[in-house]
Amino acid sequence: MEIKDEWFSEWFNTPYYRELYAHRSNEEASEFISKLIKLLPAAPCKVLDVCCGNGRHSAVFVSNGYSVVGIDISSTSIEEAKERSLAQARFEIADARDFSLDEQFCIAVNLFTSFGYFETREEHVAMLKRIYHHLNDGGSFVLDFFNATQVIQSGCSHVVKESNGKTYTIDKAITCNRVEKRIEISMDEKSVDFKESVALYTQSELVAMLGEAGFTNVRVYGSYDMSDFNENESDRCILVANK
Repeated sequence: MEIKDEWFSEWFNTPYYRELYAHRSNEEASEFISKLIKLLPAAPCKVLDVCCGNGRHSAVFVSNGYSVVGIDISSTSIEEAKERSLAQARFEIADARDFSLDEQFCIAVNLFTSFGYFETREEHVAMLKRIYHHLNDGGSFVLDFFNATQVIQSGCSHVVKESNGKTYTIDKAITCNRVEKRIEISMDEKSVDFKESVALYTQSELVAMLGEAGFTNVRVYGSYDMSDFNENESDRCILVANK
């Protein structure tokens, strides 16, 4: 599979990414999925984990009786997911915009802001259409995104973190309807730079794209405890829809 030269295909394969976001715990994933599955088809059924990372959410689905196929563009993440040795899970390298699996699922998920990375709206709709194609009729899809309104209100930031002899300097800016992070990592008298760039899709824009992809019955929640969404106060924008 050809991997395009895009910021995420490099950054997600580095050890620096894993060190910077080491606070993303399995416990956090377990608490979220345990609440989420109350809104989804019951196990046993098949889950498609799109942009699965190292499989921490997939593992919770498996522990609750589901079988899982996880896809991610990062070969390093897929190897880490495979190392979990989950009996009812399979992990594959794939681009979320054009993947094709010869199977259907009752649930698909895209979690922890694994959306908005691409340059154009058309690419994001293409991703949603591929997910829609892989769902059974009546199947459920969960899109877990940040609340763009709150991100915009929080504005720019400058953060410095120390970890394992490295200094992480993170500068966040809001520009061209995207949140852009420049991440400089200094160590042993040298430094490397990476970036993150995520589109600031609002709740209404996300609902519109889901509709364009064919999804219906969209419900919106505002946090990992699945409370109601409030555009000015909620941290998350979690959308649950059906095919």
